[in-house]
Amino acid sequence: MHALKVACEDFGWTEKELRNKTAVWRGYQEIKEAGGWVSLVFAGMGLYRFCKYRVGFTKEAVQRLQRLRRRFEVAADTLHPHWRQLLAIIGEPSARVYDGHPHDWVWDSNFSFEHLEESVIDEDAWGPLWDPRRPTPAAADVAPSRVYVCDSFPRGTAIGEFIGLLTRHLTNTDVMVGQPSPTSPAYQIHQGRQGNYTRFVNHSCCPNAQFERFSWRGVQRIVLISRGIPTGGEITVDYCEGYWRGLDKVCLCGEKVCRYRDR
Repeated sequence: MHALKVACEDFGWTEKELRNKTAVWRGYQEIKEAGGWVSLVFAGMGLYRFCKYRVGFTKEAVQRLQRLRRRFEVAADTLHPHWRQLLAIIGEPSARVYDGHPHDWVWDSNFSFEHLEESVIDEDAWGPLWDPRRPTPAAADVAPSRVYVCDSFPRGTAIGEFIGLLTRHLTNTDVMVGQPSPTSPAYQIHQGRQGNYTRFVNHSCCPNAQFERFSWRGVQRIVLISRGIPTGGEITVDYCEGYWRGLDKVCLCGEKVCRYRDR
């Protein structure tokens, strides 16, 4: 107690102030012993508050600091090679443990690197149009044109709208027939020369998609809806009886439940 009283007189502090500062210094000492001088030299402004209130000053935190000590020194020696000169002020020797940094040992003056948000395709290897990540469709053995999906379409998902030339009175031609209401005249959508990819969707007696008609803002739309199509699968629809009636063709869908195989 006498030593404490003398210290208070020498520094001009009250006993409470001295005890608080002693607790903070003790925290500095514990951090230095666990993490080395580098932990104090590069500490932020919150170090004093951390040591004063000792929030999170647990045994596990000190052990983690001990494990990170060498990493901190490597980072400090890499970013601030002369930081150890500060220790000469207090007469503390500090030898550099690592001579150089692994990144320096493999440094290449001709090295360049560009950060990417996603992968890019080597056009010299794959060409300008091919993406090797996309599934390769099966060979077109019986159908000259097919439509494959590059991603899965869950059941009930809209794939696209059937669009083309709105006309009427065409015969012996593949068309999609629509009728907005029972009292409205029927119309035909012809995709012979104009349209989109729905033109090339093939028939199957066991389809994985279907066409649905609905009105949007007073206009009837015909939309291709998925019944559940996996990635890389071919889109197929049922052309229905009206398409096959009177048509001199046989179905080549290959399904076990094929209805038009032996016509």
